[in-house]
Amino acid sequence: MAADNNHSPGLMTLVSRLACTGVGAARNRLELLAVEWQEERLRMMHLLGWAVGFVFASVLAGLLFTATILFLFREDLRIYVAAGFTVLYALGAVGAWIGLRGVLKREPFTDSLDQARKDRDWIESLK
Repeated sequence: MAADNNHSPGLMTLVSRLACTGVGAARNRLELLAVEWQEERLRMMHLLGWAVGFVFASVLAGLLFTATILFLFREDLRIYVAAGFTVLYALGAVGAWIGLRGVLKREPFTDSLDQARKDRDWIESLK
C-alpha cells in the first residue's frame, strides 16, 4: 500500500510559515520606506538647489532692474519709484511664498503610509 502524502502540516510548520510571511511583509515595507526616504532626500536637495538659484538670480535681477529704472527718473521722483518697486517686490514675495507652500504640501512617504493602512485594514478584516 502506498504511503498517504496528503496529511495536513503540523502546528510548528504553520507557525513557521506564518512567521516567514510576516518577516517577508515587514521586509517589503522597510524596503519601500527606504526607497521613499531616498526619493524624499533627493527631492529636498533638488528643492533646495532650485530655491537657492532662484533667490540668487532674482535678487540680482531685481537689484539691477530697480537701479536702472531709478536712474531714469529725476532725483525728486526717485523716492516714489522706489516705493512702487517695494510694493511690486512685496507682491512677488507673496506669490513665491504661495508657490513654495504648494510644493511643501505634498505629504512625504505617502506610499508607505497607504500600504500600512491597507495592511491594517486587511488584518482587521480577518477578525
